[in-house]
Amino acid sequence: MRPRLVTAAASCTAAAALIMSSACLPATHDHEPAHDRTQAVDAGGHLTESAGPPAPDADGLAAPLPTAVPAAAVDAATRFADAWARPHLPADRWREDVAALATAEYATMLRTVDPANVPATRITGQAWPRESTTLRVVVDVPTDAGTLRLVCVASHGRWLVATVQMVDG
Repeated sequence: MRPRLVTAAASCTAAAALIMSSACLPATHDHEPAHDRTQAVDAGGHLTESAGPPAPDADGLAAPLPTAVPAAAVDAATRFADAWARPHLPADRWREDVAALATAEYATMLRTVDPANVPATRITGQAWPRESTTLRVVVDVPTDAGTLRLVCVASHGRWLVATVQMVDG
């Protein structure tokens, strides 16, 4: 009786170790690594799977995306980036336009920004979702001054920008 108990315990321990170690690995398919494809929003607002830039996380591994990135979040990031990249506008108009697309906290902070200091003047490519949960989506938007990284959050049925950062350029 005792040998079976030891064998069963060893099997359970090995299975638990395998489950725990595999939970730390990024999701991949046998024929296609997770970092070779990503989702994007086409001109019609529909999500498409496309080849795109890899989205490494802090460890340099491809951050897995869920099967469905909310198109509304990517659209909110794109609209914000488009409104943000207009340094030629009068400050009051620029602040009003970006505040309408931002969380209340971030809109308050944006009141201190002088749009003349915004380095970008236009979006130069397609927005790419980097990370996504049901309430938070990180989107990279290429501009003529570099890549703008926007964190969008779900707030009262809308997607709003919570932070913006230039990550290169």
